[in-house]
Amino acid sequence: MAAQSGVTTRLQSRKAREMASRHGKEVKRKTKDKLVDIEEENCIGAQYSRRSFPLQHVNDHCFKEIKKTSKTESSAKQKRTLSVIGENTEKGQNAGQKSLQQQRVISKIKSGNSKYRQVKDDLLLVDDLELFKASHDATSVFPMDTEVYASVDTSMMDVSRGVPYDVDDIDFDPNCLKTTVYSQDIIKYMMYLESRNVLKPDFLNNSPSITTKMRGVLMDWLLQVQNHEELKDETLHLCVDLIDRFLSVVNVEMPKLQLVGISCLLIASKFIERFSPEVSTLCYLTDNTFVKSEVLLYERLILSTLKFDLSKPVCVTFLDRFLQAHNHPIEVEYLAKYLLDLTITSAHLMPILPSLKAAAALYLSRLLLLDRVPVWTRNLHYYTSYSQESLMDMVTEMVNLLLKVRASKNQGAKNKYNTEHYKFISTINRVADVEWSLLSQFGDARDAIQ
Repeated sequence: MAAQSGVTTRLQSRKAREMASRHGKEVKRKTKDKLVDIEEENCIGAQYSRRSFPLQHVNDHCFKEIKKTSKTESSAKQKRTLSVIGENTEKGQNAGQKSLQQQRVISKIKSGNSKYRQVKDDLLLVDDLELFKASHDATSVFPMDTEVYASVDTSMMDVSRGVPYDVDDIDFDPNCLKTTVYSQDIIKYMMYLESRNVLKPDFLNNSPSITTKMRGVLMDWLLQVQNHEELKDETLHLCVDLIDRFLSVVNVEMPKLQLVGISCLLIASKFIERFSPEVSTLCYLTDNTFVKSEVLLYERLILSTLKFDLSKPVCVTFLDRFLQAHNHPIEVEYLAKYLLDLTITSAHLMPILPSLKAAAALYLSRLLLLDRVPVWTRNLHYYTSYSQESLMDMVTEMVNLLLKVRASKNQGAKNKYNTEHYKFISTINRVADVEWSLLSQFGDARDAIQ
């Protein structure tokens, strides 16, 4: 019995080894078939490497999942692939231009001795051979590779863009990674928008109980609120524009003026800021003179009166663009914004176009802080569309504001810019001690455009 049991065990072991051997051969055959397909994928898709197309796994239009094929189908695909490559070679393509990966795949397919590492089952395969033929001569560019543009001749690009030869093209981007080509068109459109809703010089006549002095006090208070809540300058100037436009069409009584102010500030902050102030916070800043329901009611009233037209550009937007004409120090930007903040308390300056005020503020800032000749360059003339002669009236108004702020009760703008963040720009000697003689002292020699 023991001998018979031993024979049975040996037979079972032998049968198990034979089954394992057959299973191993079947696995090798299937693996070889898959690797043949992978060889073809590497050959055909050499121009579509993973580095060139990092998102190729989700491109269902150009790629599909690998399917299991027989040896006969794989052999036919190999022949078709080699014939395509042969046609490209016969057309005069230099074999040296093929990638090293292609050359290895071709040689290994011909020899039949190629060995490849096992890859995942979700590999994708280029199905369209015509796509390969059409793109075989194209240069493969990595997504962030910008050196390929180095050989492009850009000597005449300024002519095609319409920029004069003596003006720097501040919008030219050799890497084509930005949409700066539209910058000047955008500014022209913004100038068109600002000219649509120009306030009349007597815009306050529709609200007889509101005087220019009351309006100035409100604007100075809003300056302090904007600084306290750390809102953007664009928010403040849009708020001022909304207030003036509302006062020009609605008769607002004096007790409701501050309510109009905080309601417009709420609207502007919702339009500009990422996070607008809480309504309860704005009510608290009015010493709880108004409640939340009143603010929300006036918010709806203002929006309906202005027909939800909130996209009018403000002077700070133009200033940011004009500053790009040259590499200005940060002090020039701060002083220009200080001058623009001073203008909001003066009702007679509100009908002036925001772009003109921005250009004049930049001119006066360069005049006070920079020792450069000329003050107004050809770059600034071109990109602002204002000549230095057209700025003189507004520059004179801003010099007058600098002189008046010393004795004025409205110190919101001066206190805002008399901080370390703004480099104390409102109290430096060149600004605080400005005199009328400044304009004549730096007269024609500095105003002339060379």
